[in-house]
Amino acid sequence: MISLRLEAQQYAALRAGFDAAAGDPDAPIDVSLLARVRNALTEAKAAALPGLPILVMLKSSDELAALSACFDVGGEGHADVTDDHWDAITALIEQAARP
Repeated sequence: MISLRLEAQQYAALRAGFDAAAGDPDAPIDVSLLARVRNALTEAKAAALPGLPILVMLKSSDELAALSACFDVGGEGHADVTDDHWDAITALIEQAARP
């Protein structure tokens, strides 16, 4: 299990970047893998308590890689992803990828 702890604004930026790329029908990532990541993001938001960080729980390194790839593509230049969001989210993903 891989967990990412995000502030609400970071979550919104991560979700915007992920959705921008994952919604592309030509995305070279397995549709079922994208669905699992999308489900993890949705569940994290639904379980979040106001004022507390949002905890995204991924079941595998494959899900983390898919989230990362989609955020890299969809988040780059996205209006809802600031440079600060980009840096913080990228750092969280890199940290989570370490063994």
